[in-house]
Amino acid sequence: FRRVAVAAAIATLLSSGFRALLGPSLGVTTRVNYPFSEVARELSSRDLEGAIILTHNAWFAGNLRIRLPSSEVHVPGFVVPDPPAGHPVIVVWDAVRSEGVPVELQEVLASRFGLGLRGLEPEYVSLPYLFGAGREARVGYLRLSAGARPGA
Repeated sequence: FRRVAVAAAIATLLSSGFRALLGPSLGVTTRVNYPFSEVARELSSRDLEGAIILTHNAWFAGNLRIRLPSSEVHVPGFVVPDPPAGHPVIVVWDAVRSEGVPVELQEVLASRFGLGLRGLEPEYVSLPYLFGAGREARVGYLRLSAGARPGA
């Protein structure tokens, strides 16, 4: 029984480790493959670092918070503080799952920040998954300025 248990544990560890490397070539990407460092670099290159970032889920928020330490990152459903007037607010989401700004983010922008999206076009960044076998992640983002109240 011990041999079987040890063999099963080793097989589980090896398959978990190789899943991130070999999975994309089989059409399966994992969270480990998501190019968050490149997403953060892209946002920084567009002078978005230091802004208040509002994103659609805690996984996205946590990864951006680690990579953009000078920014505040928030998720709908938690306390989202009012930004100072004129301070940039960046809305970031996984555009593969939702082409446009997700509804829950639109609701927070309207209710907490008094911001509307009418007349604003999001920008998109496509980046390859790590070990992605040609697959790409697509991130949408929209820069707003608190207090400007566009389209509200």
